[in-house]
Parts: sequence; structure tokens; C-alpha cells
Amino acid sequence: MTKVIRIAKWILLLMLVLSLVMIAREMLRGKKEQNALEELSQAALVVPQSSSANEEESAPAPEAELPKRQPVHDIAQLQELNSDTLCWLTIPDTRVDYPVMHTPQEPQKYLRLSFEHEYAISGVPFLQENCTLDSQNLVIYGHNMKNGTMFSDITLYADRAYCADHSLVLLETTSGVREYSVYAAACVKSNDPWYYFESASNPDQFYEKLEDISAKALYLGNNTPEYGQQLLTISTCYGANDDDRILIIAVQNQ
Repeated sequence: MTKVIRIAKWILLLMLVLSLVMIAREMLRGKKEQNALEELSQAALVVPQSSSANEEESAPAPEAELPKRQPVHDIAQLQELNSDTLCWLTIPDTRVDYPVMHTPQEPQKYLRLSFEHEYAISGVPFLQENCTLDSQNLVIYGHNMKNGTMFSDITLYADRAYCADHSLVLLETTSGVREYSVYAAACVKSNDPWYYFESASNPDQFYEKLEDISAKALYLGNNTPEYGQQLLTISTCYGANDDDRILIIAVQNQ
């Protein structure tokens, strides 16, 4: 019996060691993938044009005339590197700062694929296949990585206080920067009807969809969306079951 117990202990120890090795390997891989995306972000930064040395400093423009937010990333350059690139998603003061891919013919192409078309456990965030940048509801997916990268910070929006401090969402496109404010966070299943809402054909349909998801929300903001405003939905895994999701819904600022 003693020998059997000794063997069992060695087997358990071996299993523990193997588990630790696998965890360490996954963490290293995740760090490598994150570093690659950070390097991509730096390489695609828009180089600001320096003003003339003789140009006098002008007075601030009135609030109504303030210039629009300028892009940080050169989306056209990214598209030259990878034609699947659609835009760049950033939530200031969080780790959400990634390119967004779009492959309607292969909806989940970047689920486990890097920007450079290599296997990547982190994948790259991507837009739902039936959406375009003109859709009324843009749905973007990304992984909730254990190392805190990709869309892990989206899970923090379960706390209303966190949302209050991180309500701004930016989407850089080839035509400029779109600004959104988070309206709601909700815990849903992966087959929730909201995922199938891409555009509404009339106001009644829009408000019906909005009422349905608002009823499932953990909280609601004061910026209730109006028909004609674009919505941005960001989704990631969250919960005990494989089909549990958390999503935040942001409305484009007017």
C-alpha cells in the first residue's frame, strides 16, 4: 500500500509540474503576442506634421470650432500590411488598444490568428461578419485573456464605477476618428438576439431592440441612444460557462 501511495504522489507531482509548465508557456506566448501588437501600434503611429518655426501661436478656438480628434494610427498603412484591417479600437486608460479585422467570408478567421497570419492564442479583435462601418450596431469580438490583455478589461465594466471612469471609446477609421460613450453593460449568452441586431429599418424596431437589451443590463447610463445614432458593441467571454458573455454598448457622440 505504501508503494502505491508513493507512486500516486509522484504522479500527482508530475501532473502539477506539467500544469505549471503549460501555464508558463501560455503566459510567455501571450506576452509575445501582446508585444507584437504593441510594436505594430508603434509602427503605425501617425507622424505629426511640425508647424513652421515662424508660425505664431494662435489663440484657442471657441468650443464650437474646436478641431475634431485626430487619428493616432495610420489605418491605410495597416491595410497595406494586412488588407483585412478595418479600423483601430481604443478605450483610453485601459489595455484595449488594438486593430480590428473584418473578414465577412471567414467570420472567425482571427479567432486564433495573429495580424501577421501566424497562429496566436490571443487572436486579434474582429468585427462581426454581417456588419460594416455603416451599420447601426457594430459588434466587435475579442478574447478575455488570463494575462489581462485583449478584452480582459471589458469584464471590469460589470462595475458601474469603472464605467464612469472609462466611458470613452474611440474607433479610428480611414475617414477619421469616431467617439462613443458607454451606455450600458450586460451579461448575456453567446446567442443573445442583440448579436443579430445589425441595423433597424425604422425607429420602432430600433427602440424595441434597445428596450430588450436594456432590460438585461447591469446598469444604464444617461446617454440613451436615439434612432439614427450608431451603436458600438464590444463582447468578450465572462462567467462560468462557455457561452457566458459580457458586452458593453456605446453610443456615438453627436
